[in-house]
Formats: sequence, C-alpha cells, structure tokens
Amino acid sequence: MKEFKGKASKGEKIAIVIAIILLLANVIGYSYIVFRVVSQNSFSDQITKFWDDNSRVKFRVNQILLYSSANAEDKSDKNDMSDVSVSQFTDIAIYIDNQSNTDGLSEDNTLSDIYIDNITVETGQKSGNFIVNYKSPLHFGKYESIDNKIDSTIQYKVIHTNDEKTENDNLTPTFYTDCSNPISLGFVNKDVIKHYKLTEQSNMVNYNGTILKTTNVDLDKISPKISFDIHIKTNMNEYYMRKMYIDVPLENSQGSISSGYLIALNYYKNNEFCFIKE
Repeated sequence: MKEFKGKASKGEKIAIVIAIILLLANVIGYSYIVFRVVSQNSFSDQITKFWDDNSRVKFRVNQILLYSSANAEDKSDKNDMSDVSVSQFTDIAIYIDNQSNTDGLSEDNTLSDIYIDNITVETGQKSGNFIVNYKSPLHFGKYESIDNKIDSTIQYKVIHTNDEKTENDNLTPTFYTDCSNPISLGFVNKDVIKHYKLTEQSNMVNYNGTILKTTNVDLDKISPKISFDIHIKTNMNEYYMRKMYIDVPLENSQGSISSGYLIALNYYKNNEFCFIKE
C-alpha cells in the first residue's frame, strides 16, 4: 500500500500547538513550585540564622545622657553686643552594656573597632547649620566649636590596655574595648539667631540657655531629632549594628533649657536598643 505523506491538517496543527503550550505551562508551573519551595526554605534558613545570632543579646544601649544649653558670640567690631550670634548645643553620652547576659569579659563581648555613620539631623526650622562630631568627655557640658561630620564617618580608636588608657588624652575619638566609657558626641545648631542686638537692659545675660529666652527663640522649632548608625566589631571578628534615634528635649517636666541648661538621663532596662548582628 502506498504511504500517504500529505501536509498536516489545520486541526492537527492546532492540536500540536495546544500540546506544546500545555507542556510549557507544566514546566513553568513546576519550576515556579520548585522556586517557591527553595525560596521559602532559604527565607526560613535566614530567619533561623537571624534568631540564633540575636537570641542572646551581647550588646545593648542601657543609658543615654543629654546635656543641652546655648552660647552667644559677640561679633561686633566694638564688642558692644550689637551683633550677637546664638548657637544651641547638646552633648550626648551613650553607654553600652556588654556584660548583663555574659559571665565576664571575653573576646566575644569586647571590641576591636567602632564607628558611626549615616548621621542626620532634623528640626522644625526652615534652615540650620547642624554640626555633629566626637566631643571629648572632658569638655562635656561646655560649649565647644567642633568640626562637622554629617555625611561622613566618625571613626573611634579602640583602647585595649591600661597603658593606652593612661596615655590617651581623649581629644580624638576613643573608646575602650571593654565598653567602660560612653560614646561621646557633640551636636551644635550653629547660628540659630544671627545679628541680634542686645539692649542695655539685656546685655548682662549669661552665655547659656537663658540667651534663647532673651532672643525669643521658639524651643519647639529648634528641638533636634538626631539619628545615626553605630557599628561595632568584636575581638572575635563579629559585626553588630544599632540604629539610633534620639529626640533631644529642650524642655520637659523637669525644666527648660531657657533656665540655663537641661539634663536628660534615660535608662533602658529591656533590649529595645540592642545591637543586631550583621
């Protein structure tokens, strides 16, 4: 019998196309299921690892001390207080607890490196000249002109021995490996008021927070919100990070900066400011 070798009919072509589409759909569906399973397992593994790494808190912020005041600078040629510039400043001391969940000091909870970055400052002002940098704890509570480190990194030198501690003058950023000293920072809102002329009745004002009241500065508008990241590295080469958000009060139930200065000390008993392993 002679074999028929004619072209496939239109119906046969449609059937072949449908079969191919169904095959591709099955392959794609199977691939998607496999991808979902692998992704879910990967995500689950990441969650498990994150939990294992952070279930036992090694480092946490347990105290933040804030000292806020102001300063005035006479820029007049005759020193007659006819051109006064006013700046508000806040000194910040952040204490890290590294022993509450451990038995003493070890390479696991002591530091080999620490630095701060991603610094931002916000106030209700339309504009401002904000400065954030390391400030020596020896000058804590005193106005000091400091260089700006916003949009940059504050790198601390880690002190490992008593000899290094004795030789250290605290004029450059330093931190002790056992976390026994605070992270010391200074914030300055430079020239909150410019070209202010003090009257004869007000020229005896003190160069502290009372100058803000004399110059009618709205404290709500200049109260700063400061944020930054603290990065630490242990002597076991483990990396941790803590994002800090600090709302600096310039007046509260305890008093007001316009009375001269304001001190705020916050304690944190829980792990709300714990460091997360990177």
